[in-house]
Amino acid sequence: PPAAPAAPAEEKPDREDKLYIGNLPFSYTGSDLGAVFAKRFHVLGSKVVADRATNRSRGFGFVTFATADDAAAALEAFQNTKLEGRPLTVKFATQRGQGPKQKEVLLGRDAGWGSWATPSPRS
Repeated sequence: PPAAPAAPAEEKPDREDKLYIGNLPFSYTGSDLGAVFAKRFHVLGSKVVADRATNRSRGFGFVTFATADDAAAALEAFQNTKLEGRPLTVKFATQRGQGPKQKEVLLGRDAGWGSWATPSPRS
């Protein structure tokens, strides 16, 4: 008999103990990021996201705190903070695909596809 169809995935609630940190210096590693926050808060873990092909930092990461209160305090403390001259983006982490919806882009005839996309008039 065929396998039963998979149940639809439940939406997981957003983590209140985890922060997204954006606009990081590209030289930062997960331990560097964790060390910045561990000076003032109890950090359980940190990760800087790397490009799969090049293994270079993508300029953002996540920090997980011991409590939601620590995360909220860190959000407040590091908002509008610069790290090596770069203004950090700090916000609560959301589940992948749960962020704000992107507008669908509809392309018209003259949407910048170049001359190869429009037929040339025949003489």
